[in-house]
Amino acid sequence: MSKFIAYSNVDGKFELSTFENWEFTKDNEKLYTLGQAFCNKFLSGQTIEGLLINGDPGVGKSYFAYAVVNEMYKNNRTAIAISVENLLGMIKETFNSSGKVGEMSIINTLREASLIVLDDLGVEVKTEWSTKTLYKVIEAINSANKKLIITTNMTTEQLKQHLLSSDGVARTFNRIQEMCVPMTVKGDSWRTKGVRERKTNFFKDLGVI
Repeated sequence: MSKFIAYSNVDGKFELSTFENWEFTKDNEKLYTLGQAFCNKFLSGQTIEGLLINGDPGVGKSYFAYAVVNEMYKNNRTAIAISVENLLGMIKETFNSSGKVGEMSIINTLREASLIVLDDLGVEVKTEWSTKTLYKVIEAINSANKKLIITTNMTTEQLKQHLLSSDGVARTFNRIQEMCVPMTVKGDSWRTKGVRERKTNFFKDLGVI
């Protein structure tokens, strides 16, 4: 289990992203219910689709995905949650020391996990290398028949264009569509709300308001 946790974005914020710590709003109750149902089906061994979750920044996509992964850890199931940008960075770093062997080691670790979360797809800088590498990653997860959750700030059409290969073929996007059910998360941004609250508290503490 420690190997999979080491690959994940495990920091203080990640560890607090659990269903137990879920802060309910008028917008996210259905998302919570979905997360609980997804975990229950997955943990009971029932067939379930992966998820492609899009929406504006700060609406809870990453929290949801990390809460699912933390639920897997709580039940001793293997899972990895990592941002696409960090994953590509890890693979690129192996070139200096291990070359292709290092790349395959990372991809094989993803294949070993029962559930993989690729967070913030679309934030990474698009290059021919990143496009080809992402296809390798998605194809490896698919061929291992593992479940995938993807979060992105992009719309479905934007993501399709972002993932286009240099020959104009949407291989990666088409594979994701085969593996994941698309859903859109809507609501007020937690980040914007947090800034407003911090601003109010700041001036209150200074006795200005």
